[in-house]
Amino acid sequence: MTLCMKKEEFLSCKTNKGRFLKLLGDHLEAVGFRIFHSEGNTDVLIVEKAVEAASLTDTIVVADDTDILVLVISRSDSRSGRLYFSPEAKFGGTSSAWDIR
Repeated sequence: MTLCMKKEEFLSCKTNKGRFLKLLGDHLEAVGFRIFHSEGNTDVLIVEKAVEAASLTDTIVVADDTDILVLVISRSDSRSGRLYFSPEAKFGGTSSAWDIR
């Protein structure tokens, strides 16, 4: 199937966006990824899952959202594994990762 409109126009419809996210999640789950859908604030879910993962292994959160950085700092647990934050690299650029401890 070919999309005959701009991406922004397609995703501006809540029904289209919801169906697309479900389809994408189903495909990712089918190849072994764990998928979580948020009913509320997605930033909070991202950080909660990152903090959970950091209790098992070193974890990097990659985002361009300062709200996520603030949540990572406020919710990180010094007793767990290393939790890093890395701003998303711009095209062709490099990015660094900051240890949240």
